[in-house]
Amino acid sequence: MNKMQTLSKNQQIIFDLIDKSPEPMKAYAILFNVQKKGIKAPLQVYRALDKLVEIGKIHKIESRNAFIACQNSSCQVSKATAFSICEICEKVTEISSAGLSKYLANFKDKDGMKYSKLSYYLKSKQNKLKGKRMFIKKYLKWISTFLVLVGILLTNLNIYPLNIYFHGLGVVGWTIAGFVSKDKAILTNFGLQIPLFVIGIYKIII
Repeated sequence: MNKMQTLSKNQQIIFDLIDKSPEPMKAYAILFNVQKKGIKAPLQVYRALDKLVEIGKIHKIESRNAFIACQNSSCQVSKATAFSICEICEKVTEISSAGLSKYLANFKDKDGMKYSKLSYYLKSKQNKLKGKRMFIKKYLKWISTFLVLVGILLTNLNIYPLNIYFHGLGVVGWTIAGFVSKDKAILTNFGLQIPLFVIGIYKIII
């Protein structure tokens, strides 16, 4: 694995984005964030991601279908990595252990079969979590989803204006979640809906 390999323009843009992200990024979120920098085709993003994974600049978290920058400068095994995933806040941390990486790289099953790629995930629960972030990760998104679905149901049942109240609250919740988690795709999708609900509520009031 050659981490000093010169990156192409697209690869550098995508790597910088992933490297600065506080959490693993899914491909759709990466595409959304790099479109303004000229990378508009999904194929361009996937090619760059594949190359970055190949040279060990980033890792793919298979269980999350997301990507994270390699945090171990001495990492020598791009296809045998270990991660700690918090079950509460879903934070992913690369485990820096030469012994563990070597063990995974040389791992064979009982039939002597050696794997070309092996990722090991340790589930954990962090003792020190930021309360606001944990709440958003664990509760706010689910509550907001429930409110949006109730709002849609009430709309279908022609129950007005409760449909606007429920749906609007759900949209506000998702906007807050997008802001705190720095997910521009979520923030844009739901944030732009807020003025529409404000107009609807204003018409109800007057």
